[in-house]
Amino acid sequence: MAGRLTRIDMESGATRWDKKQKYGITTVQQVDNVIMDQKGAKLSRLNPEDGKPLWNRQTTAYRVYPELNLALCYDYAATGPNTLHGINLKTGQSMWRREVPGEFGWQKTEMLDDTTLMVISEGLHTLGLTQGKGWSVNRVAHTKKTDMGKVGLAVLGGVAAASAGYMAIPMGSFSDYLLNISSNVLHSGDVFYFAAKEKISCHTWDGEKLWETDLNTKKTSKSHLFREGNVIYMLNMGHASKYGRLTALGNPYVAAFDAETGKELFLKEWEERKNFIADYMIQSNELYMLYRDKVDIQRFSPEGLIQKYVVRIDEKSNMRSFVSDEIFIRQDSIYQQASLDQDHFYLFSETGELFRFTNDFEKFEKVDSKSVYLKYLETDGYVFVGNRKETFILDRTTMRTAARCNAPANSPVYDRKMYYKNNNSIYALDISTFLTKKLAGSY
Repeated sequence: MAGRLTRIDMESGATRWDKKQKYGITTVQQVDNVIMDQKGAKLSRLNPEDGKPLWNRQTTAYRVYPELNLALCYDYAATGPNTLHGINLKTGQSMWRREVPGEFGWQKTEMLDDTTLMVISEGLHTLGLTQGKGWSVNRVAHTKKTDMGKVGLAVLGGVAAASAGYMAIPMGSFSDYLLNISSNVLHSGDVFYFAAKEKISCHTWDGEKLWETDLNTKKTSKSHLFREGNVIYMLNMGHASKYGRLTALGNPYVAAFDAETGKELFLKEWEERKNFIADYMIQSNELYMLYRDKVDIQRFSPEGLIQKYVVRIDEKSNMRSFVSDEIFIRQDSIYQQASLDQDHFYLFSETGELFRFTNDFEKFEKVDSKSVYLKYLETDGYVFVGNRKETFILDRTTMRTAARCNAPANSPVYDRKMYYKNNNSIYALDISTFLTKKLAGSY
């Protein structure tokens, strides 16, 4: 698909430069004043003044840090999918290299401080971004069902693809790799906990292993860790990722481990053929497990988990997730945060529809999509909520409309102006009146 890449002066609105672009094979990402153009396995840094390449390199960018003059890249053809390069943004030359698995993409990254990155990719790997040094906890986080010796890998180029976590996709048989068989990184003071296909373990922030416990590799899948007192709970979801989509793997289960020793305290498993936990929520001492066709509520007890009840949901709906704190619903002239509704639960379906359930899940109704808004910016005095067509700026005290504009949700804000595209025009709105100091955690 052909199109054009245009740079517009944000002050005057004048076009600085314009060039043809093939969207099917190209990904463009701008981070501050650094513009990266990824065409397949070729990466170019573009001059922001005229759009011409400053340098070219046969590499694929995963992350860009202008403040450190650094891009994190894999030279797939030259050094393979597991050697990460720290690239100088001014010259395009490699400053350092470090073995960090990239064959199956990165599942997630987390900044531990201003210059230290943690990469979740077949384990955990810390990177001192200036020199590439750090420690690794290597873990298996994938499985395969066929012999991949005869199957090639097609590399997807682009920073955007990397941020999605899938830079290499197996080509050939479509029943090959199942990915992301690992957990979140659970922070707990001076230590952290992590689980993958084969083990759950506890480490210090220097990478030292304090304990590890083996897991059932045939049943373990994507999981979530959380802590209650001196117990680490592992909720095994019963699914993994294949080409970016969830697919059933193993069985859903909850296991509990002593936080100090790693000793398994109990394990409760559910036989769910081709079904899996899509999402979960904890309220007080109850665990709500959302499947596509039911909600299973379990109560924590000293002996483990005791089932409170199970409620079946219309199988045609295929539920995907509980509502997040960013979802607001307009009722008359007031906007209410859906997750704070004490009389209802709100669930999203796989098709993106929002359903409102009574607290016993016996009755439900579909919420009008025109009344559903996403909170994407928050300041001391105002909350910005929007959908695909408009944004409402709400007074934080009354949650009533203070202003409205045609900008869709997640419109970018630069230098006290909001920018958005409508039809064939780009608009800049001065929103300085509403931009007091942003609250921590706002978008």
